[in-house]
Amino acid sequence: MITIKREAASSLLQELRNLGLEAFDFPKAFPAKAPKPATDKPLNAGGVGPKGAAVFWASSEGTPFVDAQLFGHLTVVMVPAMAPGEQAQVGRVGPHPIQEIPQLIQQLIEADVIGTYVHLGSTLCLENIPGGLHIRGSHTYMTNTENIDALDFKVVVEPSGLILVSNS
Repeated sequence: MITIKREAASSLLQELRNLGLEAFDFPKAFPAKAPKPATDKPLNAGGVGPKGAAVFWASSEGTPFVDAQLFGHLTVVMVPAMAPGEQAQVGRVGPHPIQEIPQLIQQLIEADVIGTYVHLGSTLCLENIPGGLHIRGSHTYMTNTENIDALDFKVVVEPSGLILVSNS
């Protein structure tokens, strides 16, 4: 079991802003396309794929996207907004998976494709399960005061490559 922390200051959204790109809120989706290194900007959020190439990129217009060799179109799933028992599809692993399933899921969490916080951050314990991870922890957000709510969800990658998030 490993523990990770997610913070707004290290989010993909913040990275887009640091690059001077207009980004008012977390992306809702990441289309899959082939990066053009001459014009597109590699993003550090989400780590690297084969041969050290970025997984996530920003187009010359500032739109974030995912390398189509690694993933299909990805829809952002915000776990804190999911109802108990709800399930959501993130997308599919591409034709060239970049790593083992637990690391792949962690990469999606660190890129905020699987969102685990709304305002401030989250602390998560990741436990391996067949085909994925069981994730427990908490997220911290603000209303008039600081609030901390529990998180308990699973992420699995089906044999077809479909990535599913299930809220407990």
